[in-house]
Amino acid sequence: MEELTFIFEMIGTIAFAISGAVVGLRKKTDLFGVTVLGIVTATGGGVIRDVILGINPPSSFVDPIYVLVAFLTGLIVFIVAAYRANKGCELTKRDYRRVLLYMDSIGLGIFSVMGVKTAYFMFPETNGFLCVFCGMVTGVGGGLLRDMMVDTLPDIFHKYIYAVASLFGSLISFELFHAGKVETAIWFPTAVVFVVRMFASYYQWSLPRVANFESKQD
Repeated sequence: MEELTFIFEMIGTIAFAISGAVVGLRKKTDLFGVTVLGIVTATGGGVIRDVILGINPPSSFVDPIYVLVAFLTGLIVFIVAAYRANKGCELTKRDYRRVLLYMDSIGLGIFSVMGVKTAYFMFPETNGFLCVFCGMVTGVGGGLLRDMMVDTLPDIFHKYIYAVASLFGSLISFELFHAGKVETAIWFPTAVVFVVRMFASYYQWSLPRVANFESKQD
């Protein structure tokens, strides 16, 4: 169980670190900016979750493996991008969007489930609200902080069923944990979130919004 959890956390950390680093490259930040955005994206949601649950200091500051892996991932992304640029093989905007979609979707699924798991085993007698809330916060928190740092409207407010996918996966995960299916509660909701995000991107599913709305100055 702990082995499976660690493997999933490492995969999620790498995926989110790649997405953060890619955003840094798109925003033309330097090496420091790319690695910091990778670290924040990979660990930010977990830090917010730990603060909510009263875990002090947050686990990312106690065990540096997550920050280290995120840093190395961001560094590798920067080096690969620099090498490709020197060879005249820069990624196109479509390539960036594709990488960001895949990495964000993998990280979103894994960390949503990890958030549910942490809350469930800390407070086994609680109702589902805390667990599902912590799942969603863990899933979207890093990306939210990342987008705010680069002055971009966060994906959770407009991008193809982002937070809703996390919420859906967190609900499924909680129900499976509650039913005692611990391993299934980790891998199955992760897969569900990823698939939902892929379908949402392909079919351009979005929540309703007000079109052509303009606010008037007083």
